[in-house]
Amino acid sequence: MRIFYNKTYTQKRLVDANDKETYAVLATIEAGMYAMSPDDVILSEGDPATGAILYVDSDVDIKVLDKVVDENSDEWIVKAVKVPNNVLGYGHKRCIINLPNS
Repeated sequence: MRIFYNKTYTQKRLVDANDKETYAVLATIEAGMYAMSPDDVILSEGDPATGAILYVDSDVDIKVLDKVVDENSDEWIVKAVKVPNNVLGYGHKRCIINLPNS
């Protein structure tokens, strides 16, 4: 685990089950959640108090509208995914996430 992937999260994806859209567990991922910069707040169209940046490994299949569930059972919605990013020679994806209703 890389130093900026400091926690384990549950990843959920929107699926169509019996003509009803619902979120299903897709994977358990290692990631790091960090505060947003002012530019990120503008891109997310959200409140900086309810938004964050999530870094995941470049091979994680994460998409806009996925949910990321933290250890407090808070479900964060992925608003944007930037690929690839390279920090210290490691490839990763940088995701803008917000809590619902933010």
